[in-house]
Amino acid sequence: MRTWSDNIEAVARAVCAKRLAHRDTSEEQLAAEVDMWWHLIAAELECGVIDETGEYVGGEIDWKRKMDGYRDWMRRHPGSRAVWETARFGAPLLRG
Repeated sequence: MRTWSDNIEAVARAVCAKRLAHRDTSEEQLAAEVDMWWHLIAAELECGVIDETGEYVGGEIDWKRKMDGYRDWMRRHPGSRAVWETARFGAPLLRG
């Protein structure tokens, strides 16, 4: 049986769009913001800080678990950093 976690990117993008949508946000701007932030939502979903509706589990934010989950996501998905940097700055940042 398939669950929401089988397609975490789609769920994370949907939750992210729901969180970021505002009346004065254009579809183009919303799409760019979702591209930049969906990785964070995916990490929150994966580590269990939020559920598939985007609500915090337990009613409070577990900041340590949230940050540990994000660090783990970025470690396992290094391409996420380049995607975020490109969305934020127009290109991946140079490291040296």
